[in-house]
Amino acid sequence: MQPVDPYFSPEAIEILRRLIEENEGHEVFCLATLDDSLRAVTVRVVARGNENSVPAVLEAAEFGMVAIHNHPSGHLVPSPNDVVLAGELGALGVGSYIVDNGVER
Repeated sequence: MQPVDPYFSPEAIEILRRLIEENEGHEVFCLATLDDSLRAVTVRVVARGNENSVPAVLEAAEFGMVAIHNHPSGHLVPSPNDVVLAGELGALGVGSYIVDNGVER
């Protein structure tokens, strides 16, 4: 898996870590805007999950954004639901990232 540095500003990494920690390590679903280098810079949480799932809020996504959610297990291979969601987001012009809880990969 790739490191997150090319995809996130240092501030966005810290925000994501804090949001995941505030949700006790469970999944969070965030949307971010990108800078000119295509790195996530502003991050806002749009849904919080529990130990089993997280709702995804497509209505809040806008063209050119990226959706980000964490996999608490650290297993970053997309689930079948992740693939479906990424397709729906892609149709809206929104990218999709999965990160580990430490926002390192």
